[in-house]
Amino acid sequence: MDNVGIQDNQTEVKEAAKLNPWISMLTKPRSTIQYIADNSPYKHFFILVFVCSIVAGIISTVEHPSTFTEAVFNIFLLSPLLMFLYIFAYAFLIWITGYLFNGKGNNKSIRAALAWSMMPFLWGIPLLTISIPLLLTFKIFWPYALSKLFIFLWSLTLYCQTILQIQGYKSFWQFLLNVTAANFIIIAAVYGLIIFLTTHRLL
Repeated sequence: MDNVGIQDNQTEVKEAAKLNPWISMLTKPRSTIQYIADNSPYKHFFILVFVCSIVAGIISTVEHPSTFTEAVFNIFLLSPLLMFLYIFAYAFLIWITGYLFNGKGNNKSIRAALAWSMMPFLWGIPLLTISIPLLLTFKIFWPYALSKLFIFLWSLTLYCQTILQIQGYKSFWQFLLNVTAANFIIIAAVYGLIIFLTTHRLL
């Protein structure tokens, strides 16, 4: 039975080679991300992360109004910088902690998984194009809230699917333990930094 499952997965990965990843991530995220990781993990990587970070920056600016100069800085510089930092740092932590749970992915493939899991930010642009003007002009909040929820839930789904595939996990618990360990390191580092800055009266 295991051999049949492996053959089916290999067949799907080969089929993914014939598809456009910008579209096939919708219907076959696992086989698509596996093909990307095996052949060209950095293809479209930088443009994908940059564009998605701009969309994330727009969302942040809508929720935290600022001056025009601050908005441009946040959207086109700060947001991309933070997004790239997040992907490179978080991928490294998932890769390192993944060894504890028999993770099979490498650093590059996990970066690709994190990047492509943000695809809903692109797919959600039409929704945001409609919902943001409704929010800012007519103070109608619910279309924007639903758009954000849609983007978040879809991104979360792709995040789970792509990391599961890249790490070769057969159990969801392996995935959950892996990302929990990575998140714990981030939380511990942030709290450690806060304590250090507070102790030395830098905050």
